[in-house]
Amino acid sequence: MNSFQKQLLLWLKRAIKAAAFLLVFIFLLNTASVILTPKVNKREDGSSEAIHFGYRGEPKDSLDIVMVGNSDLYNSVIPIDLYQNFGIAGYAGGRPYESALGAWRQSRDILRYQRNPKVLIFETDCLFQEENTFTWKSLNWKALCESTRAFQNSLLKYSDSKLSNALGTKLGSVLPAIKYHSNWKKITWQDFIDPFHRAYHYAGKGYILNVKAQPYKGGFDYMEPGHSPDTPLSSQAKNALNKVNDTCRKRGIGLMLLDMPSAKAWSYEKHQAVAAFAEANGIPFLDMNIEAKEGRFLFDWTTDTKDAGSHLNLSGAQKATAYLGAYLKEHYDLPDRRLDSSYAFWKDDIARYQELRAEKIAQAAQKTASKSLPQSREGRRIPQEVRRQADKAPGWFVFEWETEADLRKV
Repeated sequence: MNSFQKQLLLWLKRAIKAAAFLLVFIFLLNTASVILTPKVNKREDGSSEAIHFGYRGEPKDSLDIVMVGNSDLYNSVIPIDLYQNFGIAGYAGGRPYESALGAWRQSRDILRYQRNPKVLIFETDCLFQEENTFTWKSLNWKALCESTRAFQNSLLKYSDSKLSNALGTKLGSVLPAIKYHSNWKKITWQDFIDPFHRAYHYAGKGYILNVKAQPYKGGFDYMEPGHSPDTPLSSQAKNALNKVNDTCRKRGIGLMLLDMPSAKAWSYEKHQAVAAFAEANGIPFLDMNIEAKEGRFLFDWTTDTKDAGSHLNLSGAQKATAYLGAYLKEHYDLPDRRLDSSYAFWKDDIARYQELRAEKIAQAAQKTASKSLPQSREGRRIPQEVRRQADKAPGWFVFEWETEADLRKV
């Protein structure tokens, strides 16, 4: 063996050692991430996934309806209302900016914890959210160089503390061990025995409540033919839907496609693309935009949206959920879980959700009133909140105003 071969062998050994060290380090870091990640929905533990993954904290196989999709889903469907009004036990498992492939992956995760739901609802707006997949052919080197230079310039504008916080946030999203490093004091033997089980629990069952009202003034113009360009389903979206459909057929689960009202994200052309796929594959498709436009349920874009047409607020979600619940009861054989004593735990979640709803509405109403109501004789506004009975007017408040002088008389 000559000197060159010896040198090459030495470098090869070093490379193998370095690679082995790196693999062991990555393995240990990932193991630490799994162990340190909070297993329950507690703010003090820093849990940030409890809402979207709360189905993991539901009793196993207790949900009859499971849902996947994006923000259009969890802003529009109120599972607590489905249970209270129709006896349907469900969870809205949508995630922000979810893609079709992401929704398929989440459906797989849901079915690990809820193995036999009666219906899996796939919210269809996520079908038009592409998930970037890397290929060398698709790599735009010019754009890469430009973005790299822009990134370098942005780094120069950061102070050391801001840069440290930004990098920490980014790394924490990739490696939970960094984000949750302080949780080492709270770990128990259960974290080692069953580290992958995260018993998240969220009383709202996935729904994110918002009472803000910002009107959309275009009505249902977005559902007129020709309002938007043709938007066919991509091969990625079709592939994701086919995978979900195959899984549901094998397991005897009813697959349903659903789109909730969204003037900014939806269009007649998107409806046509999804409707064609649904018809070709024998999948039920309920487009709430069409239902609302045709007047099949009361809906008003001037009062029922929180952000000028992108998402529904509480008022819109209550209307849409009521219509969805009636549709589900009519088209699927769903048991009434209100009559089942093993579902008594829902009462606690209902109470917590109603408390949160009342609090949000009171805060929003107080902000609105403080801006619009006249000053008292002494130049001060003094609000007094009066809550109506929840069963008569769920979640709405009446405001009475008195002057400070009047209050002193009481």
